[in-house]
Amino acid sequence: MRITYLGQCGVLLAGSRRILIDPYLSYSVDKRAKNRAGIWQRAYPPPVTPDSLSGIDFILLSHAHTDHTDPETLPTLAGASPDAIFVGPPPVKEKLLSLGIPEARILCPAADFVFSGITPIPAAHEELHPLTGGYFAEYGYIIADSGLRIYHSGDCCPYAGLEERLCGIDAALLPTNGRDAFRLRDNCIGNFHPEEAVRLCNSAGIPRMMPLHHDLYPGNGMTKERILAVRDIFAPQLQLLMPAPGDSVEI
Repeated sequence: MRITYLGQCGVLLAGSRRILIDPYLSYSVDKRAKNRAGIWQRAYPPPVTPDSLSGIDFILLSHAHTDHTDPETLPTLAGASPDAIFVGPPPVKEKLLSLGIPEARILCPAADFVFSGITPIPAAHEELHPLTGGYFAEYGYIIADSGLRIYHSGDCCPYAGLEERLCGIDAALLPTNGRDAFRLRDNCIGNFHPEEAVRLCNSAGIPRMMPLHHDLYPGNGMTKERILAVRDIFAPQLQLLMPAPGDSVEI
């Protein structure tokens, strides 16, 4: 399987299918944060354009925040890949409908409902937000494809029972920008600290980890040096997958 890093939490999985997760390929966040431009300014441009992403089978969206369900990326993607199915929790479905994505192209599964080898599971951003009917406001996804099991957590922090869900995962794609009281005060909801992400992989027996959400907005990021140092301390056997934006790794 080839994993292409698109920045923030965006990745493209290319195995027997082409699965796009949380593509953020615009400057939407920058435009909405002009009064805080020094913090919310992309460190690099989108590595690809949405109209170049054709032949996508599924577009998995973890939650409704702009840098995950992007109003400037998704309508163009819908046209570039007219057979792609959009997947997300109820708040994502509402946002997709508001963007003009036809309901027939939207799948809104409850947590743990398996479809086409894909399982949405709850994500804690910074807490779990359960909805009625077995839904949650934020999802991660376990994708089984090409004999591998990939876990993309979306925006997530540790929560009770997460490790037990990750049996047999071959690679975990996890945000590592951390969280703190200052960001929470500014409504910047956090994610795994690098130590938590690395130790989750170690305790769950996951051999590979791709850090996400760490390099696009430095004011809400984490240095590669810190991530590498944490890996060397807590799980030196853990393989870190750290392609540059737009580049790919094979697993």
